[in-house]
Amino acid sequence: MDPLERIAEKLRQGRKNIVFTGAGISTESGISDYRSKGGIWDRYRPVYFDEFMSSMSAREQYWAQNRNAPSLAHHRQWKGAS
Repeated sequence: MDPLERIAEKLRQGRKNIVFTGAGISTESGISDYRSKGGIWDRYRPVYFDEFMSSMSAREQYWAQNRNAPSLAHHRQWKGAS
């Protein structure tokens, strides 16, 4: 059995597996990383709780950041977990 097949078999036998990824898995989905030039910290002003509660436009700005969908890598991890 080749090494990748052995790893896959161990993962299938595991009851709880954890997958650690880098920012690239989310940037592929359109979610910017935080620290890179042009990332979230460069492009978005924080919306504080008081402003969020008192301003519809602040809520819309915040919610607009969450309109991304999982990437193929996210789906593959989920499929592999089931």
